[in-house]
Amino acid sequence: MSQVISLVSASRQGKTKERRHRLVEAVVELINEGGFDSLSPQLIAMRSGLSVTAVKNFGSNNELCEAVFSECQASFLALLNNEALLEGTIRERSQLFVSLSWYHYKSDIYSATIEMFLAKRRREDMYSSVRLSKCQVIGYLKIARKIFAECELDDREFLEALRAVHCFLTGLALENVVKPDLSNIGGYLRMCTRAMAAMLENN
Repeated sequence: MSQVISLVSASRQGKTKERRHRLVEAVVELINEGGFDSLSPQLIAMRSGLSVTAVKNFGSNNELCEAVFSECQASFLALLNNEALLEGTIRERSQLFVSLSWYHYKSDIYSATIEMFLAKRRREDMYSSVRLSKCQVIGYLKIARKIFAECELDDREFLEALRAVHCFLTGLALENVVKPDLSNIGGYLRMCTRAMAAMLENN
């Protein structure tokens, strides 16, 4: 009997996960097409193939955005789960780290997340729901420490170095949206790699 209950529970969890993924995909597509203000339960339902009731039951726009933000973070951390990031010099690992990060920063889900942050400037209630929790920061720090194990910077300095890299890439991603024909992206990424390696080697 317990096996049957476990199977039913697993099936429900699978359906919930699938529904959440479909909703997130729909929200990302709609935000990228028409901006945050284009979101509505009806449009999300049409795009996701779910009922309006199912969309409303999931939660408010803020809760949908929180789901997008969480999936965005998960997709980035999944990219960092790469054995190649554990090999080579700091410069070589920094180069791969920057390349993988840039791949993420060009993704649809990251573009939608940026759009959400721009929209939240006018919505203080959203601010608290779409930022990294302490647990997420610790999780990211643990992964980054594994990649750059020999770095002797303390946690605060280490996170500041990583934040500088992400700020640079965010700015580059926004510039690339404003100016799609932006040239020499490879040069900017090499500059970012050199800066990252220099910060991490500054023991």
